[in-house]
Amino acid sequence: MTTIKLDIGVLNIAMHNHDKGELSYEALFRALENDDFEAQLDETHVACIGELNTEKMYQEQRYFIGQIYKYAKIDPERDCLNTNTKKVATQEEKRALVVPKHLRPHFIKIPFVFIPNGHRMYIQVKHKKDSFGITKAKRLLDILVQNPKILDQFGEVEITIEPNSAEVEKLLNRTDIDKLTLDIVRPNPDGIKSVEKSLFDKMKSRNLRKKKIEYTSTRDESLVLDEEMKTEARIAASNGKAVAEGTDNNNEKWKVSTDSINLFINTSYVADRNEENKGEDPAEKRLIETAFDNHAEIIK
Repeated sequence: MTTIKLDIGVLNIAMHNHDKGELSYEALFRALENDDFEAQLDETHVACIGELNTEKMYQEQRYFIGQIYKYAKIDPERDCLNTNTKKVATQEEKRALVVPKHLRPHFIKIPFVFIPNGHRMYIQVKHKKDSFGITKAKRLLDILVQNPKILDQFGEVEITIEPNSAEVEKLLNRTDIDKLTLDIVRPNPDGIKSVEKSLFDKMKSRNLRKKKIEYTSTRDESLVLDEEMKTEARIAASNGKAVAEGTDNNNEKWKVSTDSINLFINTSYVADRNEENKGEDPAEKRLIETAFDNHAEIIK
């Protein structure tokens, strides 16, 4: 038997205009699972939510499981090189490249698990030869939720890449921070933590969806981050972003944003032919287990 590595990234998907909890997330994901909703990731690749099952349970907790589809979508109007002539192909020559509309070349599936209680999406970002970066996953969701039909039905949906909390703490414990900028999206009422409640209540009473806080030190001094400032920064890291900058002991300027210190969960599983023969997917099983093993710590 062979041990196979699996890397997982995490997105925080925060809805605000809802009052039905898990049912609202179910409606959102069902709406996103639409062949007409594609996201152009780059010049040649698009992605969409291709498969979805919202009726799954794991140790009495509900979750959704699905597949992101990524495939090539080539613009036939773009130039094409004829390697025989070393020239741009003619329109007649390009007709040989036409792919039927129902076929999608360079196709891969990217499994994901979404846990409504805590609204986190766990995405398989690397497995064997297939990879799909967490920034691409964020781009996909950002584009999909900005579709006018989705906006009209669900309002603003905020997508944040879950940061590595240990690296966030290292950043906040630096003693050479001269400036700290916090972009905070109002925390989701379903996932509110006790430390976020005061901030959430203030933002709600002021009808704020986003707020920006900027702390700048006095000349020739560094900021002293007290617990209140650190709490605000932690909230921003999972609900927006925190950006710290300063000058180190070598008089070199530095700048770090929490959206660049993403959380990656590294795990593995043993390929078992018996499980595969039973129709079970050991990689999917490990994805589900790992998501729930880490979920409580991530949303605490």
